[in-house]
Order: sequence, then C-alpha cells, then structure tokens
Amino acid sequence: MIINASYDSTLSSAPSGFQTAVAAAIAFFQQTFATNITVNITFSWGSAGGGIASSSTYGTNVAYSSVVTQLASKAAGVGDLASEVLPAANPFASLNGGRIWGSTADLKALGLLSYTGTDGVCTLGSSYAWNFNPSIASVSGEFNAVSALEHEISEVLGRQCGSDGSLNPTPLALFRYASSGVIDTSSSYSGAYFSLDGGKTNLAQMGEQGADLADWGASVSGDSFGYASTGLVDPVTSADIKALQAIGYTLFNPTVSGQVANLGMVDKQTIKPFVAFAVTNPNNASSLSVKLTLSNASYGALSNLSGGAYNAATGTYTVSGSASVVAAAVAALVYTPTIAPGVTQTTSFSITVDDHVSPPISQSAGSVVTTSTLGGGQTVTMSAANGNAASLYNTGTAPDNVSGANGVVYLTSAQAIVNGAGNTIYFSGGAGNAVGVTGAASSSDAIYGSNGSVIVQGGCSAVLVGDNDILTAGANAVVSVTGAGDTVTFRGTLTIGGNGATGVSNIVGADGATVNLTSNSRMDFSGSNTAIASAGGSSYGIVGSNDALTAGAGDSIWLSGNGATGASNIVSASSAHLHLLSNARMDLSGSNDTITSSGGSSYGIVGSNDTITGGIGDSIWLGGNGATGASNHINASGVNLYLLATARMDLTGSNDTITSSGGSSYGIVGANETITAGAGDSIWLANNGATSSTNAVSASSAHVYLLSNSRMDLAGSNDVIVSSGGSAYGVSGSNDSITAGVGDAIWLSGTATNILVTGAVGALAINQFAADVNGVVDLLNNVGGYASASAAAAALVNDGHGGALLSLGASGSIDFAGVAPASLGAANFKIG
Repeated sequence: MIINASYDSTLSSAPSGFQTAVAAAIAFFQQTFATNITVNITFSWGSAGGGIASSSTYGTNVAYSSVVTQLASKAAGVGDLASEVLPAANPFASLNGGRIWGSTADLKALGLLSYTGTDGVCTLGSSYAWNFNPSIASVSGEFNAVSALEHEISEVLGRQCGSDGSLNPTPLALFRYASSGVIDTSSSYSGAYFSLDGGKTNLAQMGEQGADLADWGASVSGDSFGYASTGLVDPVTSADIKALQAIGYTLFNPTVSGQVANLGMVDKQTIKPFVAFAVTNPNNASSLSVKLTLSNASYGALSNLSGGAYNAATGTYTVSGSASVVAAAVAALVYTPTIAPGVTQTTSFSITVDDHVSPPISQSAGSVVTTSTLGGGQTVTMSAANGNAASLYNTGTAPDNVSGANGVVYLTSAQAIVNGAGNTIYFSGGAGNAVGVTGAASSSDAIYGSNGSVIVQGGCSAVLVGDNDILTAGANAVVSVTGAGDTVTFRGTLTIGGNGATGVSNIVGADGATVNLTSNSRMDFSGSNTAIASAGGSSYGIVGSNDALTAGAGDSIWLSGNGATGASNIVSASSAHLHLLSNARMDLSGSNDTITSSGGSSYGIVGSNDTITGGIGDSIWLGGNGATGASNHINASGVNLYLLATARMDLTGSNDTITSSGGSSYGIVGANETITAGAGDSIWLANNGATSSTNAVSASSAHVYLLSNSRMDLAGSNDVIVSSGGSAYGVSGSNDSITAGVGDAIWLSGTATNILVTGAVGALAINQFAADVNGVVDLLNNVGGYASASAAAAALVNDGHGGALLSLGASGSIDFAGVAPASLGAANFKIG
C-alpha cells in the first residue's frame, strides 16, 4: 500500500511536529498492509467539527453481490477470516436502494474501482494539546497525534458504518452484529459488536455514543480505533487490523530464506540441510506454524526435532512458536538418508508457513542429492550446484578427493584430502577419520572433530578444534589447535589454546617453527629452534634446544633434555613458574619468576625478584637486575653461581661455589660456601652457625658484612669487613680493613690489616696478630680511654694463657691470643 500525503493551506500555521506525526501514521499502514493500491489523502490543521480529529471520505455505491464476492475472495484461507459469515441476502436491501457504499480506497482494495483522485481529508483539531513525537509514547495532558491520525486514516480506508442515528450500509456494516446470527441494521450505537464468525465471537464493542458507529464503544480503551484520551498511547491493536482485513485489506505474508538447492552428500552421512533457514514475521503474530515435508518419506528421515513432531509415514515435520523459535528448530533439523549402494537419489523439501493472520505460504525448502559411493576413492567437487558441501562415508578405506573453497566437508568414519582454502571440515564416527588439507593458505580451513588424523600441507593454514587428534603439518604451515590430548608434528606456525586447566596436554613435536599458546593451554613440546609465545596462565613442558620462549604471567613451564652440549633455550618471562628437569639449559630474562631445578642444569638469569631453588650440580649465571632492582632469591646446595656485573642476590644454602665479576650485591645464608668475589662487591654473610662449616671467601676491594653468628675465611686485599658481632672469621691478605663486632673471634695471617674498634666489643679475640707485622688496632672514639698508642701498649697484661689482654673498660677487652705483651708495641695501636 502506498499512501500519498498532501497538505492544504493550514500547514503554514501547523506545529513543526505535525508532518512528523503524519509520516509516522502513514508508515504504519504502508509497513502493515500489502494491498497493491495507492491512496491519496489531504491532511489539515484546524477545525475538526468540534472533535479532536475528523475525516472526510470520498466514496460511491456498488452492487451488494459484487462486494460480497470480493470480500469472500479476500478472506479465503486467511486465518480468522476464513470462517467469515457473509449473508447471501442483502440485510440492508431496504437502505440506499439495496446498494453498498464504499470508500474509494476500499473499493480499490476490493478491485471494484479504478480511481486516482483524492480519497479523503484528515484533520487534527488545533485547539487541543498534542504529543507529536512518535518516539515518546505518552505525555500527561496531551493527545497522541500519531494514534489520532491512524484512527482518521483508517476511516478514509473504509472503516465506517455511518454515525449514531444514521446507518450507512458499508462493507464493515456486514460484520456489525446485534447477537449471534443477527446483523445489526439499526442506527444506534447501543449493543452492537464486531464479529467475523456470524456473531458467535464478540471481538470488540462497536458504536461511539453520538458519533461514529464503526468506532469501538466505551468498553474499549487504549485503542486507536476507540475513544481518544490524554496521556495514553492508543495503539492500533489486533482487533483493529482484523477490521481492515475484513473489508478487503491484505497483510504482508511471512517470508522464508536460506534454502539450498541440490545439497550434495555421499553415502549414509547425516547432514543439516537448513542451517541457514530464516523466517520473517511482518504481522508480529504471536505464533507461527511450520510444516516441512519430504518429497519421498522412504528416502530418509528428519531428527533433532527441537520441540516439533515428525511423522515418518508421511515424511512431515511440524513445529509452532515465535519466528525465532521455529527458525531455530528448522535450522537444527538433521537429515539421514536411506540409500542402497550404487544409487543416486534426490530428496526435495517443501515448506508451509502460517501466521494465522495472512494466507499461508508454501514453497520449496531445498533439496539433497545423495550418492552411494561406499569404498572411497571418490572425487567430489564442491560448487553452488551441491550447496558448496561434501558429505563422505567411506568406512576408512581409500580417501576421497574433495576440491573447492569456502565449502563444508562432513566425514563419518571417512578419509579425505581437501584441496582448497577457507573450508570447514567436520569429522565424526570414531577412529579411522583422516583429513589432509592442501591448497592455498589465503584463508584458514576450520577442522572439527576428535580422535582423527589430520595432515596440513606446508604453506597451508588450518584451525583444528577437537581432542586426541594426530596432527602433522608441513613447513611454513599456519595451524591453530583448540582441544586437549592432540598430538602435533609440524614445521610452521602453531597456535594452541582452550584445552583448559584440567584437559590432557597436547603433544607437540616441531623444529624451526612458531608456537603460540592462548591462555589456559596445556602442551608437552619436543623440538629445537622453535619460537614459543604464551598469553599466560598455561602449563607446558619443553624438551629441546635453542628454543625461544616468551612466557606469560602465571605460566608453569618444565624444561628438560637439551643436554650438556645443546644450545640453551632462550626464555623471556615475568611472574611465571619454571621447572628445570635434569640436564636442562636455559637463558632467562624476566622478573618475579619462580625457578625450580632438579639438578645438573645450566642456566643464566637476567632479571629481578626471581625466586630460584637450585639443584645439586647446577651452574647458574645471574646478571642484569641492576643497582636498584629487587634481589633474586636463591635456595641451593652444591651449585655453582656466577654473578655478572650489577647482579643482586640473596642465597640460602650450603656447599655452593659463587663467583662474581664485581660490582654486585649479594647476601648469603649458609655454610661451606666458596665465594670468589669481584671488585666492588657488597657481600652479606649470616647465620651459618657456631658449628657449621666455614664459608671460604676470596676477594679484593670488596665489602663484606658479617651478620651475627657468621663463619668465614677471607683471602684477599683491600677488602672492607664489617661485623655485627658474634662471628668467627679468618682474614689473610693485605691492606684489609675490619670493623669488629661484639664477641668476634678473628684470625689474621695477612699484612697491614687495620682492625677498627668502634665501641663495645665484649670479649673480642684476635688470633695470630703477631703474624701481621704491620697490623694495627685502631681504637676509635677513645674506646678504652687511652690517650695515645703508647698508653694502649703500656696497658697490655698477660691473658693467663700466653697472650696479651687489653682492657677497654666498660666496652670489653681485646685478647691477642698467643702474643705476649712484650711482643706488642705502640706501632700496633692507633688512637682514632
């Protein structure tokens, strides 16, 4: 339906929203009714004859028989209209000369008039408050202009029977009843109602007091065709639409789409022929009924009924519901052919859709061509003629050869070589499935299935979704694996993801490839020269050499098996967990990682705040966390540690060997450690205990800080040793400086050692002091109260066991064990 709008001279004084409301009202009728006519209406703003809105309708008289014949024709098979009762005898024979008056628009709809002039005038009253905005449903105190215009336009279309006290025989008057079986021929608004089945069913009260007999009565509210009220929407209802249908207007039919012609399949494969099926519901019917029928019920059957019903004897499937429900149900249907070997058969499908408002539609829903080719070795070309699909069932014998791009391949206990790009491949039916992917890599093939064998030719691209598959890919292939328990051998680019925290790990073997792990993946990898990148949160083991690994946060990684001579794996990680199995080699760059070794491995770490649990026989290189980076935390026994420049470390262990290049800062808690310090090192030793084995330190120009209860043998020169007290240590070398702590026991065997006594030292013991001919004890801060070095030497007394004792008063004493007082002089003291 097309409605042409024109405006009279009152448009100049009409509000700006007047035309917007007119356009919205017209749009409703044009989108709802499919009747192929053009209606010309003039719209006016001003006086509406005392009402809020009014209409003037052009019309003419026609024969009763002509109207009844056309109304019956329009109603045939149309939902409720199919049961219309139209009297053979004219109930209005005594009125209007026995003729029916129809609006020009309605007579055009009934095919009884050819007319191109104006069909009517619709006016909105200018003295009322109006809501012109179609987007705002209701405004308090205002009439809805769109609803009022829809009311008046429907009258121009022929929805009228005259006014109170003046009945006019019209097509709609034939549906105005006083009681069951009795058409109301009175001109009173009282007691009449609208009915399509001879008065049995009252669809709405008719008759507005003192006004139009065709308008709904006072008992109907909130309806465009009834009384208008301020602050309400007053929409067009289903009863309104049925009134216009009754007088000859037709609605748009539902439409269906997604049919596929000659969809090809082989053998006894099941298939979903209607995956693209869709249905429109232009009349917003609450429920559609769909019937799908096979051309030959013996050719196969439909399953996966989704709430519908299938009659195997007739090959008919029926389902009812909303448009989305029935579309989803039909799309999910599975067709299983029944076919003997060596036969080719075509099953056609027809579909009928009924919205119970407009006439049902029936049309083709596509067809399936099934060919029995048991034995394999067939050649299948996917094209538009077979729905760009192939369905194979060859019981695992010789593979079928399938060619085509962007198609769909179904394998059931079958083997196939698929040549092309962008195909989607499904395999099922247990062991024996095998698919090979060849052709261009311009678009990935998507492969779905489990327990199958997949081969991707070099240079091709594929996505594998499934579990426990065996995948082999050639050089430069690009493959994505989503599943668990897959076994993968390839050279190219592999993406693994989605097998979950508890899924079985995928088994991957590759050399010179690229592996990308999406989050939450699991993998066991064997190979070399491969780049591995993780998005984080994954768990994987790596056996190989010279692999480059970029780990993600939260990864758990196992490294093993690259051997004593294999090239180290290169790892970049932050906040990951690394487990080094025996004989692993690794270079790690990153921070906040946790590294655990089983022993016998060799690895370098550049980063900060890493936590390392070393294994026996490990060789570890630390470097690069800088002067301000957080220290790495190491727990190790029997390992070799090499500190490169600017390394920072806290070590807990024993029997380790630590070698520093210098400029590093590290703390060691343990026993029997062997330390070769570098120039500029800052070293903290602590807590190896009174009975633990002594740490052996070799250093020059280093700073050594002894925390309480430490044991050390230091060999070196120009070192600075600072003790917190209670430690036992030997110093051999030259020009070392010692700041003694409370209760320290010191052994000297070097030269020019400077011992600084800064305060309370308790029972400080210095052994073998006489061996250091240039050794000096510097009494700082006037410790002991000696005014000069000579006074300190003169105060020496025998310690009672062959040595000299110097009292420091309240600060304690110094016992020069084994050195008689006479052997010491002023040269051995300094007052600092």
